[in-house]
Parts: sequence; structure tokens; C-alpha cells
Amino acid sequence: MSRPRITVITPCLNQAPFIERTLCSVLDQGYEHLEYLVVDGGSTDGTAELIRHYQDQLAWWSTRPDEGPADAINRALRHATGEIVAVLPGDDVYLPGALETIAAVMAEADGPGWVIAQGERIGEHDEPLGSLTCAAPRGLAQYLKHELPVAPACATFFRRDLLRRHGQFDHSLSLCFEYDYHCRLLADGVRPRVIDA
Repeated sequence: MSRPRITVITPCLNQAPFIERTLCSVLDQGYEHLEYLVVDGGSTDGTAELIRHYQDQLAWWSTRPDEGPADAINRALRHATGEIVAVLPGDDVYLPGALETIAAVMAEADGPGWVIAQGERIGEHDEPLGSLTCAAPRGLAQYLKHELPVAPACATFFRRDLLRRHGQFDHSLSLCFEYDYHCRLLADGVRPRVIDA
């Protein structure tokens, strides 16, 4: 079965201690249909120079000041061509096989438009800091009341046509733009599939 193209977007700003590991965690997936876009917000700590070492393996990248991560993601989305889109911040990593797992789930005949996987919090030296577990919200009210943990952005995947229908991330929100987007989807009746992976 043919696997869908996956676009991974990494927004970053001054992530020099972590960005190379993030890049390698995506590029080393070995996923054949990967489109990797990296958007640096004008770093001054050497982040852009580290990204430049990998530019031949990236579909597109840019470094310039922006209005925050939501603005950076929106800019990258204009270059995205994958059927599936994910955002992996510049200090997060994918475990091996993550993209293949998501591709298999989303390529099913009744494949969901929005998938949330599980995550693990780790420290600077990989020390475990706890799980980022998630359950599927029944609806917007339950999500707004925080009866369930907020879906981890680094483990969230969307069909690009779903993103196109629901517009851009709100760049006026610097910290909760993903939560806002999830609420907009839920308000429109879109429910995620949560997978135990």
C-alpha cells in the first residue's frame, strides 16, 4: 500500500542546544514520503547555522524574524504539499517509527483527519519527566473544562485538507494557538482519533 506524503514543520527560535537532535529525529525516520520544512524566527545563537548543515535534506527552510511560532507555522503551511501535516517544535523529537505509525493509521480507508498520539516528556539529558497521555474529547465543552489533558502539539497530526478548511493558526496567541485550533475543530464537529502509540 502506498504511504501518504507527510509534511513536518519545525518552528524554532534560539534552539541551538536542541535543534540538531530535532532535525535528525525527523530525517532519520527513513520515511520515504517525507517533506520537511523548517522555519527559524531569526535566531542569534547559531541555530540557523546548524539548520544550514541539513539544508540539502530539507524541502524548504527560512530564517527571518516572525511574529511567533503560529506565524512561522502559517508561513510554512503555504509551502506544504503533504497529505498529512505535523508540527514538531525545535526542542522536541520523534521516536523511531513515529511517521510510519501515523501513515498507517491515516492511510486506512476510514482514516481520520486528526490523530493524536501519546508523548513522553524528557529533560535536557533524556531523563524521563512523565507521560503526555491524551484521550479523545467527546466534544468542545469537555475540552474547554480541561476534563482531559490538552493534546500535545508534538504528537498531533492533521490532514492538510482539514487545515485548509479551518484556516490558519491564530498568530496573536503566543502560547495557546494549538489549543485554540483544537477548540475550533471540536466546535465544528471534528473529533480526533487518539492512538496508543
